[in-house]
Amino acid sequence: MASDDEVVKEVEKRLGTLAIREEIGASSSGTSRPERSREKWVDITDEFFESCQGLELGELAIAPNFSMFEAMSAIELMDPKMDVGLVRTRPDLGFAKCRREGALSLNYLPETLATLDATLSALVTWLEGGSLAQTLYTNVLLVNANLVNKVDILGTFGHAMNQLIYYINNIITTASVSEEEDFNVTNPYPCIPFQKDYKVIRIELEAIEASLESEAKMTNCADDDAAERLVMGSIAARLAFVRTLTQAIINLTPIHTIILDNIDKANPTPVATFRPNLRHTTEDLQTCLKNAVVMADTWHLGSRSERDDEDFAWLPAFEPDLNRRKLPATFPRKAEMIPRKRAIPYLVEMVQMLLRLPMEVPDAVSEPGSMIAYVREYSEAKFSTAFTRSVLQLMLFPLDDHVLGKRALSDLCVDSLKNALAPPLLDTDTGLLGDPGIKNMWSLMVSNMTKAFLLISQVFGSNLPRQREKLVHSISDFCILEMDADDLDKQCLRFCSGSSAPLNYNMQGGLHLGTFFISETLRLMRLYLESSFQQELIAPYEYTYMYWFYGDIVMKWLCSGNDRAYSYLANGLSSTGSKKGKTSVTKVSNKDSRKKTKLREYKAENAFLMIEMAICDGMFRAALALQLMGKIIVPMWEANSEELRFAHRMVPFKQLQPLCDLNYARYRRDSRLDSLVSGGHSQLLSDAVEAFDMARIQLEQGQLSDRYVAKGNSLLKVCKNNIVVLRLFSSGRMPNSRIHFEFTESPAYPMMRLQ
Repeated sequence: MASDDEVVKEVEKRLGTLAIREEIGASSSGTSRPERSREKWVDITDEFFESCQGLELGELAIAPNFSMFEAMSAIELMDPKMDVGLVRTRPDLGFAKCRREGALSLNYLPETLATLDATLSALVTWLEGGSLAQTLYTNVLLVNANLVNKVDILGTFGHAMNQLIYYINNIITTASVSEEEDFNVTNPYPCIPFQKDYKVIRIELEAIEASLESEAKMTNCADDDAAERLVMGSIAARLAFVRTLTQAIINLTPIHTIILDNIDKANPTPVATFRPNLRHTTEDLQTCLKNAVVMADTWHLGSRSERDDEDFAWLPAFEPDLNRRKLPATFPRKAEMIPRKRAIPYLVEMVQMLLRLPMEVPDAVSEPGSMIAYVREYSEAKFSTAFTRSVLQLMLFPLDDHVLGKRALSDLCVDSLKNALAPPLLDTDTGLLGDPGIKNMWSLMVSNMTKAFLLISQVFGSNLPRQREKLVHSISDFCILEMDADDLDKQCLRFCSGSSAPLNYNMQGGLHLGTFFISETLRLMRLYLESSFQQELIAPYEYTYMYWFYGDIVMKWLCSGNDRAYSYLANGLSSTGSKKGKTSVTKVSNKDSRKKTKLREYKAENAFLMIEMAICDGMFRAALALQLMGKIIVPMWEANSEELRFAHRMVPFKQLQPLCDLNYARYRRDSRLDSLVSGGHSQLLSDAVEAFDMARIQLEQGQLSDRYVAKGNSLLKVCKNNIVVLRLFSSGRMPNSRIHFEFTESPAYPMMRLQ
């Protein structure tokens, strides 16, 4: 290790300044440097860059006493946002200073209101991925809540916020649907929430709210008094907001059980029954929303700084540098707080998202398919956050695999199979489940099916990029389930062929369970491809084979699976109707009604799939024409570059054989690529316009089910736009225009734009 003198000489040799000798000498001796004014610092930037010009590439990294670690440290030293030592930390920080100076006073209500709003802004910044040490815990009232002995607005609010922070942190950690880019779970003060019981906090909050409302009513009607009365009501609304939000979390999730298990992980509490209290949650969130709206209308009544809110250092309760020494070495020293003007409306939207849960979820969990669809739609909503997605997960499966704490997911899976295609295996007349081998295979398949649907519910609770990444594993799971289901179907066929028991109405030749799982796998593949297009992870020069695969393989096979399931279910329904006696009509009417609904769903899905297949064909032909015109450049570093890209895109679907065991040669053969290319771009553009126009006619004249109306309207805009653009290209009037693709209306089909 080089001595300080050697380091100084080397630095002086390269930078030509004596300013560094004093710094290194002072730090080595351990003595504190005298306070120096900012003007005495020497700017060595120009000299530094000039000296660096003589360095060889990699010299900093390979020098004996200056490794990559020291190089990164040097970079951080030159960045005031990254370096903890560049900005001197004041030793006198925190609650003790505020109390000694008498800075925290309730006499000036606008400042109190601003402090509450600033804390809520810090909460929003934390929910959006900030660090607790740089957001909420820059408020000395939260860090030192136990020192606030007096039961007043700021003290009680501090305890309530600490409890809310702890609940949110545990919910997000337990739900496991957030990643490091979504939320920062690190808590520099883990013991703070246990300084006061929440029941006591709730009583104190209610008492303060009542006191503020009472004082507001007693205030005179003078202008100044009216303003004070309005501020009092605004403060009461913020206290009520925190109280009702916390209470809603308690009613909707098993947070207390989670906290007890986290405290004593060696002795977890026995799994108890927990069912979300939907009625009380709805009432709490409605009250919370009402107060949030009041907050959004009154945030401007609080104190303001001469500039923007920034880090709220202008408020006595906030010390931005309070936790500088608690941050990791490479963590940014400065975090940007979301201002009150944006943070309070954010809370309004968050509560509205939470309010959807008790009102919508009970109707969406009748079967795994509808439950997964709801989780996906909720997670992709505009104002969905890691917190709201986590609450949904813990509401659906509070402590185990019982949906809403009531019915096991495995039962829903079995019902879903019954309603989807009426498999003979579940018909008691066949006696199939009486065979021990078949029963064991069935039990194992139901168990694996339950795990697969649990995983999918978590997958769609994640953010969009992570969904695509995790969908590959779910596709793999369902491929395995499809193979197991085929084996079980064949075993059932063998049992029936060798049994004296009467054969079921459609047992022979039917792969009922395999049909169900291959259809579910294809739906997951659709979602994977849709996510790839939506995130623009598929380049325009890949549109040819990707849209061919999307339409001619995935959708066509899904249509075939739906047709087969429709046939199985229709036969099962007619057979059930012929077997049931008069006394059983009422008993099975509900089951028959659900099956008839499923038959209509198959028809509606296939009708919409035909429309999408036409759009895929239009995109395939349009992309190929644009390649021939030179509007889309296809990079060909090697002769087989496109073949390698095709093989790479097919990797996630390799397990679904022989359906998706595709190679590039088969793609060229089945798509008639060479024949289409020889026809020229004009014919391709004409065919693409025809395909889009066919989809447009079906969308305008067809009777879409309610489930597809919104999506159909979006696709109609895509078709009309793309028809116009392709006709312009076909006319040759815009030869120098460039093409641009925008996924604004549909996640899977772009709007073509001319530039």
